[in-house]
Amino acid sequence: MIRYTRFIALGDSFTEGVGDMQVDGQFRGWADRVAERIALQKSDFSYCNLAIRGKLVAEVVDHQIPEAINWIQGPATLVSFHAGANDVLRPGYNPEIVLPQYREAVRTLAATGAQLLLFTAIERVAKSGKMQELWHQRFSGFNNNVRMIGLEVGAIVADANFDPEHLELGDRRNVVDKYRYWSVEAIVADLDKSRAKVHIAIENWQHDLNIGSIVRTANAFNVSAVHIVGKRDWNRRGAMVTDRYLTVHHHATVEEFKKWCDEQNLPIIGIDNLPISKQLENTDLPKRCVMLFGQEGAGMSDEGVAVCSVVLAISQYGSTRSMNASAAGAIAMYAWAMQHLNPVNHPKS
Repeated sequence: MIRYTRFIALGDSFTEGVGDMQVDGQFRGWADRVAERIALQKSDFSYCNLAIRGKLVAEVVDHQIPEAINWIQGPATLVSFHAGANDVLRPGYNPEIVLPQYREAVRTLAATGAQLLLFTAIERVAKSGKMQELWHQRFSGFNNNVRMIGLEVGAIVADANFDPEHLELGDRRNVVDKYRYWSVEAIVADLDKSRAKVHIAIENWQHDLNIGSIVRTANAFNVSAVHIVGKRDWNRRGAMVTDRYLTVHHHATVEEFKKWCDEQNLPIIGIDNLPISKQLENTDLPKRCVMLFGQEGAGMSDEGVAVCSVVLAISQYGSTRSMNASAAGAIAMYAWAMQHLNPVNHPKS
């Protein structure tokens, strides 16, 4: 049952309806359509759209919010607030000014007791390029600001990065709560902001479940990429679709893999139980590196060993000579993370 008797829409062209479908020569945006639906269920319902195209946050604060406050009647009033995108798109955008302005505007509206409706913006507009990088950098910061203040005041946040299908049918994916209902593209864009500097490489692995398992673990540690050296085809079911959230490279040969690493200035750290191996737990791992794991059973090839700057072994205390390859990968990633993602435990790093 809808409880709102008033709906006040504030902001810029997004809320005014510019670019939406026209009815009788007039724009009819989302706010108009929401108001129409509420009015069908509330005979005493009233609606006011104060949004004007091109307005900046400061202009909305100065001219729209004071008028809106005069119309608010506590929790029975729904107030939508979408402002800041025009600020973000300007060449001289300064987040240290705009983001606090946005937060204070939301707090001012929340103090009236009205139910607030906030919006994020789409973070990914292209696959690559300087424009995409700048857009992503600016709007990811803007969106985090919206989510943070929305949580603080108990606002409804309509996240542009949500996947409509998951919203309708439910999200059963194995993702952390932060990414519930997000689209794959939005999750990848957010993960890209904090990728670990380590890469994982596997040489001629034969078992799909092992490949899927290490890809899944690589996602858990948010590594930069996974490299499949040699054998290319594998059944991705074992990765439980986590391969969608990171980059998977294929290199046909060790030589091709080594060339790529050299171009990226990434040292290759081998993980295998060999006579030349040093102990993993006693080694300071480079922050930027590729950890290479050899084939199940056989271990790294002679070519693989030759391209490594060092080979490390995981200490074992039982009777088996070697552990499962994907388990070794998980241990090695954890060791790297303890040095570089949780340096309190490793003062030397």
